[in-house]
Amino acid sequence: MFSSDEIQQKIRKSTNYLEWNDILKVREHPDMFQLYISRNKAILLPNSYFNSKADKEKFKQLIYKNVSKEKVKFL
Repeated sequence: MFSSDEIQQKIRKSTNYLEWNDILKVREHPDMFQLYISRNKAILLPNSYFNSKADKEKFKQLIYKNVSKEKVKFL
């Protein structure tokens, strides 16, 4: 789950909370987004995560709002 305050990642029975400033870089690819939280670790979001193009655009706006522009590379 993504909000303007934090990122909440649920994996099985554990939940991780990240702040936007924990994101080192964001890369958009034709089929997914990569949100790097360390040099070798990233959250992968396939395009199927989004219900619509509008949801994908909202996500991109959330990134623009919370991650510095030099860390972001969209298509």
